[in-house]
Amino acid sequence: MTLYAIASVMNNEENIKIHDIWDNLQSECHLNAVKISPIPHFSWYTYVNVHDQNELEHELCKWATMHAPIKLQVNGLGIFPGEKPVLYLPIVRNYILSMYHIDLIQKISPYVEGPASFYTSESWMPHVTLAIHDLNDENLNCAINQCLTHSLSFELYIDHVAILYLDEASFGLKRKFNFNERAVNLPIGGLTQ
Repeated sequence: MTLYAIASVMNNEENIKIHDIWDNLQSECHLNAVKISPIPHFSWYTYVNVHDQNELEHELCKWATMHAPIKLQVNGLGIFPGEKPVLYLPIVRNYILSMYHIDLIQKISPYVEGPASFYTSESWMPHVTLAIHDLNDENLNCAINQCLTHSLSFELYIDHVAILYLDEASFGLKRKFNFNERAVNLPIGGLTQ
């Protein structure tokens, strides 16, 4: 089975920061599983099947050209608890990001099936994954301590969405859709970007 994500990939500077943390977690805490998807990113939405790939890509292209690049803030360290906990960098969810997300879901939902429930507008917590699958009670403290040696507050510049895929054999970027540099995010509710 292939899992797909509508995601934004980190730019070069952010990519280096995330890889530094991943490398540190790998060398000091023996956490390797996150590198199954070795492209640092945050997911807007995930799904397992698409009804019409061409129509989905067409909608994503139209959607991207209607939206301007945005600046987001990464701040802190988070843990999704459970049997298999996930260590992550939270992305501050502001009003513009929330509106982008709601609009994106409305545009693509007719074309996909099998979305994960935690990507609904009400539940979505944008984040960059640091450790997944091999994080446990024994290495969690190590992972947290290693992360705290890095700067966990920085700005992200998001200028695209992409379709990423993960299957049993590979992970990759299928297609990228750039935001429109000329689009304007109007002040909404007194906020600007």
